[in-house]
Amino acid sequence: GNIAKVEAEGCLSSCVEMLREKQPAQTRELLKHGSQEFQKEVFNTYRCITGEAVVMRTTLLPIRHIILTAGPKYNPRYVTAAENTLYGCYRNAFNIALDKKIETLTIGKIHNHHKGYPDVTWRNTTIALRRYVSCWITA
Repeated sequence: GNIAKVEAEGCLSSCVEMLREKQPAQTRELLKHGSQEFQKEVFNTYRCITGEAVVMRTTLLPIRHIILTAGPKYNPRYVTAAENTLYGCYRNAFNIALDKKIETLTIGKIHNHHKGYPDVTWRNTTIALRRYVSCWITA
């Protein structure tokens, strides 16, 4: 479905480090349907370092906050580093969601096959995220 039409308080989406460059499909969809102020904010932010997350407010979308994070590239020689950085992307995004008191968050895939990730990485990350979310809910 179209991520720009989902009714939620927040949306986690992947981005490339240099925010002025061509973005992944999900983020492009949000930019296309977002207000000019939102588009300017994304382009003025300029950079999101791998593993970090940034939050931006929207006005024309049903989603109030967009959390952008830049996932790492996968290299089979450095599996642990890639998985830790990927997990850090989600952890930082969830921390922003906690700070902003976002109760409903749509979560997009930060990793993809273009960055070389095998599907097994997603399963391992999902297990780690489930543990993090269970701690988040009980907090």
